[in-house]
Amino acid sequence: MHKDERVIAEQRKLNSLGLWLVVVVLGAYILFKAIILQAPYQAYSTAVLIFVTILLYMGLAPIVAGIVPKVAHPVKNGIWTGLATAMIVTILGGITNWSQYHEFYQQQHVMLFGASLIIMFLSAFVLTFILQLALNAVNNSRQKQIERQFDEED
Repeated sequence: MHKDERVIAEQRKLNSLGLWLVVVVLGAYILFKAIILQAPYQAYSTAVLIFVTILLYMGLAPIVAGIVPKVAHPVKNGIWTGLATAMIVTILGGITNWSQYHEFYQQQHVMLFGASLIIMFLSAFVLTFILQLALNAVNNSRQKQIERQFDEED
C-alpha cells in the first residue's frame, strides 16, 4: 500500500521534532549535571558522547547528502559561525572553570583565568572556522557530483 505524501511529510516532521526534543533535554541534562550539581565528568560522559554524536549526525548528514544550499560568502559565514561558537564555548567553559577552581583563581591567579578564557575563545574560533570552511568545500563538491549525475541522466 502506498502512503499519501502528506502523511509521510507529517511523520518526518514529527520524527525531526522528536530528535530535537532529545537534543534539548540531553543538553539541559548535561548542563545541570556539570554546572549545578558539579558532578564529575564520568557521571555524564555518556550523555556528552550521545549529544555530540547526534549533533554531528544532524550537521554532517545534510552535507554528505549535498542538500545544504551553497553559501554565498563562505569565509564571512565561517567567521560568524566561529565567533558564535567561540562565545558559547568560552561562556560555558568559563562558568564551569570558575565554579570548580574559583578558590585557586581568587588567590592572585585571576590573570590565569583570563588567559584560559582567551585560549578557549581562540581555540574554539579557529577550530570552528576551519571546520566550517572544510564542510562548505565538502558540500560544494557533493552538490557538483549530484549536478553531474543529473546532467548525465538527461
